[in-house]
Amino acid sequence: MELTALQDDVPTLPSHVIRSLIEAELGSPPETIFAEFDEAALAAASIAQVHRARLRTGEPVIVKAQRPGIERLVARDLDILLRLADSLEVRARWARRIGSVALAEGFARNVSEELDFRIEARNIRALADGSIRVPRVYPLLTTRRLLVEEWVEGDALRAADGLLDQRDRTKLARRLFDGMLDQILRIGVFHADPHAGNVLIARSGEPVLLDFGSVGRLDRTQRRALTQALAAVALGRAAVLSDALLDLAAGRAEVDVDGLERALDRLLSRTLGAEAGPAVQTLTDIVDVIAQFGLTLDPQLAGVFRALATLDGTLRLIDPAFDMIAEARRYASEAHLGIPTSSQLGGDIAGDILELLPALRNLPRRADRISRALERGDFSLKLRTLADPRDVAVIGRYVNRFVLAFISASIGLVSALLLGVAGGPVVFGTRLDLLLGYLGLAGATALGLRVVVAITRDGG
Repeated sequence: MELTALQDDVPTLPSHVIRSLIEAELGSPPETIFAEFDEAALAAASIAQVHRARLRTGEPVIVKAQRPGIERLVARDLDILLRLADSLEVRARWARRIGSVALAEGFARNVSEELDFRIEARNIRALADGSIRVPRVYPLLTTRRLLVEEWVEGDALRAADGLLDQRDRTKLARRLFDGMLDQILRIGVFHADPHAGNVLIARSGEPVLLDFGSVGRLDRTQRRALTQALAAVALGRAAVLSDALLDLAAGRAEVDVDGLERALDRLLSRTLGAEAGPAVQTLTDIVDVIAQFGLTLDPQLAGVFRALATLDGTLRLIDPAFDMIAEARRYASEAHLGIPTSSQLGGDIAGDILELLPALRNLPRRADRISRALERGDFSLKLRTLADPRDVAVIGRYVNRFVLAFISASIGLVSALLLGVAGGPVVFGTRLDLLLGYLGLAGATALGLRVVVAITRDGG
């Protein structure tokens, strides 16, 4: 309830402040631009407040007006955040491991973009081709501090219980979930904060996303790796998920790939088995594994995990029984993620082919790099010696035998020289040089026989 208050119950600005802002941004007072303008705020938030209006062409719209002075306040707070992140990264190992400065810079960049409504307008237009409805934007009436967009008749999700009871909750939640995955994996621009306050249920029953001040952007490589990760979770393939995370994350040069795969295998066993928990817990566990192996996520990729965690709460508000992990498997199967003909192949064969795809996809590019390196004459080959513990054991065994044989030969040689010495000292009636010589020959013979027995045993 407190979070809800933070989203909606911010004190509104006086009407004359909003009128002055509109006139400063568009060059005319509201009554000149709009056929109707409601001076009573429809909603207010920390950055802006919203008013209803009607264009002179008759379309109902909302006018989003930025609070005066908010840029200065945000800049001050972001400066504090960046200084804190920098201090943490210097002082704390965990902060260096997760890349606190990079995360803070990514957050600051997103917040700064929220203050430019022209960027939000571009974000909305980029998502207009997606499977989730978004409001239409009026670019000629949109400026840095003013956004005019379509008014959509509907009910806020938090207040739509009565409407939802009359509809198929699972179908509605599935439509919202599929639409978000479509934004992430296909379009590459996604709503970064899909909480319940940003979802409207239209009169037609379809979900509508609102407030695109905070969005994430992914490049083609990131979308491909995320697609691979989703397919891996759907099929329970830890090796594929490991490859995808290594493509998505940055970190130290040497990563325990086998250990990472085993950790992900245990995680997937819980996720797909009887111990399966909420999707938020699975996402948290994946992020923990990434940090455990010294890897860090790009801020945009961290935004994907954060958006999916937020989405999970919204989906459960629509349908309390909604299982995002199970729905991800369904989506992957229906969208044929990873391999186009997976529906025609057995599960094991499909998984094996999926594991080979990343390597096969990269072969042409790697072959081209090798050929260019050969042409330039700067081709080099790096081998990881003794990478396998069994190799270390074998080499250690042979080194031990060589050392024993060397010691045996050395003792035998010295003993033979002692036996050839004439007139050595006498101790208890026995010449000391002869005594040491014979004892040395006995010891050298014993060591030599030990080496011979060990070699004979290996041969057998």
